[in-house]
Amino acid sequence: MTAPFPQAMDFIGHNAPSRVEAEIYDLVIEGTLPEDIQGSYYQTVPDPQFPPKLGWDTFLSGDGMVRMFRFENGHVDFKQRYVRTERWQLERQARRALYGAYRNPFTDDPSVQGKGRGVANTTPVFHGGRLFALKEDSRPWEVDPNTLPPPKPEEIRVVKTNWFDLFKYPRSLLVSWLGNAGAQTGVYGVALWAPALFVLLLKVTPQEAAKMMLLLTVVGFLGRLSFSWLSEKIGRRNCGGLLGFGAGILIILAGYNYMDMIFGLSAFWLILAAAMFFADGGFAIVGPYAAEIWPSHLKTTGMGSAYGFGGIGKIIGPVGLALIVGSGNYLKPDVPLPEIPVAFVYLGCWFLMAGIVYYFFGIETKGKSLEQIDKELATASATTLERDGLGHVDTLVRRTER
Repeated sequence: MTAPFPQAMDFIGHNAPSRVEAEIYDLVIEGTLPEDIQGSYYQTVPDPQFPPKLGWDTFLSGDGMVRMFRFENGHVDFKQRYVRTERWQLERQARRALYGAYRNPFTDDPSVQGKGRGVANTTPVFHGGRLFALKEDSRPWEVDPNTLPPPKPEEIRVVKTNWFDLFKYPRSLLVSWLGNAGAQTGVYGVALWAPALFVLLLKVTPQEAAKMMLLLTVVGFLGRLSFSWLSEKIGRRNCGGLLGFGAGILIILAGYNYMDMIFGLSAFWLILAAAMFFADGGFAIVGPYAAEIWPSHLKTTGMGSAYGFGGIGKIIGPVGLALIVGSGNYLKPDVPLPEIPVAFVYLGCWFLMAGIVYYFFGIETKGKSLEQIDKELATASATTLERDGLGHVDTLVRRTER
């Protein structure tokens, strides 16, 4: 190697390249490893074998290094090997970096123009019983089983699912869909109308109204920090109830006090800011919780469907608000002032619905492992199917618990 790696953030500390292919048999274990843990854990990381061609680059350009921890009968073995991509092999032969800046082929050495740039450094995936190392901008590379042996066939758990499997878990569906719909409808209605209402009610300029929105944003940020902490203290269900009831009550209160003053400041503005602590801050748990209440094989689909369903709030929040107060303008609150309380009761009720759904129907996931949640959901799903008279309950339970 003719030059050292640059002393930049991408190549020092935890990003420092190891450039080591290694195998350690029977790692030293601090404490006791349960013998029930059997199988292999794979990880793929960027680990550049040579300093960057241009003298600088991001660690995301690093060559893929696959690591394996093999758990067997209370012992752990370790291996790590580079993925033998075309890029890795060409640079290995040249004993230097030939590829230039990240995702910029125009900076590559002429000798590798048109050659594969993939580094396979992001994700290890099993497909069809074969192990592949992936990078989203290039084709996958299969890892030689002789280099890193794949798991035993009995350790590979494949669960085939489709979107309609969501309906096998009605409680998760109810909580994630209606909880998201209530929270998103309320918060988008407030966010869209608040600046214009400040201009209308408080007789301030649009520039001053924009500055007033900063308070709502800051309080919402503090709310997210608080809710992320509270979720571990009082649980997700309670946090969801706090979000809905706190925001709903304060939003309605703001609507009925739109003309009042507190210490010379607009009560409407101050109460709305307090409401955003719950309305915006509660989103620290809305998204993660929408994934937690689904079984492992449906977490991504369940969370995505909840956000998609809740996204209708971006439409029905401001549109419903305009319709309920008799305005033809969906973007600007061009309504008589006496109708303001009615409008905010409408928004507040969406938050209250979210609070009711989260608190009374929510599934508490605090402190539970993925396996515990999966088992509880499988039991609940089987009970629902049995009550409905469906005949494949036993098959479902066995497949889900396996």
